[in-house]
Amino acid sequence: MLKKDPARRENIFSDIKTDLPVYLGLIVVLLIVRLPSFFFSVFDWDESTMILMGQSIVNGYLPYIDAWDMKPPLAFYIYALFIVLFGKSIFAIRLGGLLCIYCASLFIYKAGNMIYNRTAGIFSALFLIVFVSMGPSGLSTVTEHILIMPISFVIYLLVAKDINKKIAFIMGSMLGMAILVRTNMVFESFAVCIVLLSGVLNPSMTISNRMKQFIVLILGISIPIFIMVCFYAIHNALDIFLKTNITAISAYVGLKEASFMDKIGLLFFNIEQNVKTNLLLWIAFILGMLYIVFLKRWKSKFISILILIFIAQIFSLFITGQRFGHHYFITSMPLMCLMSGIALSQWLTDNKARKIVYAVTVLVIIAGIVYALQGSVLKHDSEIVSRIVLKKPLVDDSCYKIARLLNEENVRGKYIYMVNSCHVVNWLTESKYPTKYIHPSNLLEREYMIKIVDGPNATKEKELLNILSKNPAFVVYKQASWPEQLDKIKEILDNELQANYEALKTIDTDYHIYKRKS
Repeated sequence: MLKKDPARRENIFSDIKTDLPVYLGLIVVLLIVRLPSFFFSVFDWDESTMILMGQSIVNGYLPYIDAWDMKPPLAFYIYALFIVLFGKSIFAIRLGGLLCIYCASLFIYKAGNMIYNRTAGIFSALFLIVFVSMGPSGLSTVTEHILIMPISFVIYLLVAKDINKKIAFIMGSMLGMAILVRTNMVFESFAVCIVLLSGVLNPSMTISNRMKQFIVLILGISIPIFIMVCFYAIHNALDIFLKTNITAISAYVGLKEASFMDKIGLLFFNIEQNVKTNLLLWIAFILGMLYIVFLKRWKSKFISILILIFIAQIFSLFITGQRFGHHYFITSMPLMCLMSGIALSQWLTDNKARKIVYAVTVLVIIAGIVYALQGSVLKHDSEIVSRIVLKKPLVDDSCYKIARLLNEENVRGKYIYMVNSCHVVNWLTESKYPTKYIHPSNLLEREYMIKIVDGPNATKEKELLNILSKNPAFVVYKQASWPEQLDKIKEILDNELQANYEALKTIDTDYHIYKRKS
């Protein structure tokens, strides 16, 4: 059973005097954990793509016209907002992500406090800050980092508010905007619909009132989507909007009609990869859920809500899972961290008098967090220290080096073709990309995307020839990043480089830079 009934409070900033030290402590921890993110150009190709899409909007273009990627358009507008608010720099993008994570941590702290106590809220928020920053994509600002803010806010509303039609509409609006960032948020929205219809929040509520809340929730979800559809229709771009957000996403999710067992295999592969990075979180979540549900026998409606939403998220990952989709689990972490924080607080309370158990638990938590941090954060901290000691620039990774070299060549406004890596260089040098398919994988690996957008006769070879017809001033590719079965593409590129380009420089062994002959 619960230690206390959750007190209903007006807003997240109630009890500000009591919670202010927690709010300040969370921002300090967040700054320490995510400090390395400000000194590296690329952790994830998706982030670089979103940056270029956002800059295209700042430059006055509609998403999918000047630059194309298979994401709903609101995601790009958020990156454009980061650029407008904080400036045109990697720092600005990472700061935007940091603020999203901080807001999410506040919502999860308050949710933990509502369900159990302040200690549960603090554990939950700290876990969130640490574990969303782990893994290959953890220190970047990808759409999952943005989405944990509305996800956490909806969880907070569900556990901290008496749901009425106004709250249902707010939740719906947040979920609708979240769907316009990543389409798979429709599964979380479906879970919230079930929560309202089932009456788990208020079993005494009549079916009629549940239906009214459900209708208001659906209305809230629908309005942002309807506005976006109208926006594209007004700009005579509804066709490309529908191709991208229905046809392309359906093809991507279908993985060329992958079998049920293929999907199961991908799900478990991604779980395995995420567990390797976030071992402590998975242990705390699974053991914590078992502890609360089966040993403590909590009958809390809030635990039921969390489990239901988690099931919806896992189903979403099953449907949309990709070979390297383990970063999708970032959107599940608010819920996982909240459950872990509540269970951990309960466990420590139960074992406060048993000092050995209490001490071992604390040591395991500390060891688990350090283990997680050393795989990403501490490794990059060490590299930053090394740069300082060697008196190198603080921003000195491969993509920054390429950008500095090309800036010395005065490439602003010229076509630069970043073949298969570091496409953020186009942004850092203010050069032009010679194809709207700015994410390298869309051109090199996902030919079906090109066919969806440009028609069945489009091919990656034709698009490459279109790129080369623009006579890029420089061509840069990473030798070690060629996908398999691209011999024809590589032959076309090699022939062009041999005929019309000269090798300028190789950076960090793998990055070959070619300059067009005069």
